[in-house]
Amino acid sequence: MKKQYLILLLGLLSCRATENSLVGKYDRYWDFEHYSSLELRPNKTFVLTGQEGLSWINTEGAWAVKNKVLTLNSFSNTTTNTPSIVQAERKVAGDSIAIVTFDYEGKAQPGVTVLAYHQSDTVVEDYTKENGKLVFANQPIDSISFRFIGSSPLTYTGESNYFEIRMGFTELPTFRLENKKWRIKGKALLDPRFKGEQKRNKYRKKPNR
Repeated sequence: MKKQYLILLLGLLSCRATENSLVGKYDRYWDFEHYSSLELRPNKTFVLTGQEGLSWINTEGAWAVKNKVLTLNSFSNTTTNTPSIVQAERKVAGDSIAIVTFDYEGKAQPGVTVLAYHQSDTVVEDYTKENGKLVFANQPIDSISFRFIGSSPLTYTGESNYFEIRMGFTELPTFRLENKKWRIKGKALLDPRFKGEQKRNKYRKKPNR
């Protein structure tokens, strides 16, 4: 009888160790329009965010693991709204205007439309690059607007020529996971949405800091 209890206890401890080893953050990056991040929290909840083309991903829920399979289930209501903001601005020396754009998680946001106006005319229309940055010549400008699909627009009026912009979102489409089974492969997780696409479906665990 004692031997049976010992085997059962070892089995439970083994399961707990597997759960503990999964806790952390995982990233998947295909290109600047196809990426996502999954955080598995110690309290058995998760957060999944990212982008797939013109579709945004944002969901929270509960996770469980059994036999090397991770199961994710979203909570009922996970839609969130945040405004776009100027998180930093200043006047710097030089004859150019520098812009750095971030998404709502603080990561570089490429593809943001930047429109600069002077006396109601558009004098600059460009897009932030893959690193989220854009630099153009300093010239008379009354206002600068920032636009991005799924984000709330933002217009700035002032005299600064360096900006850090955090793009929020007006409303993320509902994205839910219902009893979704993810394979565990070493320190990686395989997203079942991209089954068969080995490079696209793999989430790699970020090292703890």
